[in-house]
Amino acid sequence: MFMGRLIITESEKEEILNKYNNENTDKQILTFLKRHYTVSKPFQNSKFFDEDFMKNRIMIQIDDKLLSVNDNKKSLVYRLFNEIDDVFPSVDVSLKRRTIKKFIDLILTSEF
Repeated sequence: MFMGRLIITESEKEEILNKYNNENTDKQILTFLKRHYTVSKPFQNSKFFDEDFMKNRIMIQIDDKLLSVNDNKKSLVYRLFNEIDDVFPSVDVSLKRRTIKKFIDLILTSEF
């Protein structure tokens, strides 16, 4: 049974985003992710989906495929890492993965 997206408070948002301090993430990679990967709610105004869980579904386009951001964070980190690994070869692997996780959490915690 799917419960839908939970509404989180401002303090919970701050707590989620505080685990990513500036030392653990790379600003250049984060900017690259924001510019190159489209995030949308394609079913928000759809007449075909009456269920709230489909209308609140946040999607990201990776490699010409729309993928849900809501459920599969591990899969998205893996896919985005494979996409940007060649673009930033000199950056440490853990720093890239941490920045991708921050990008996904920014999408999930924002008022999109």
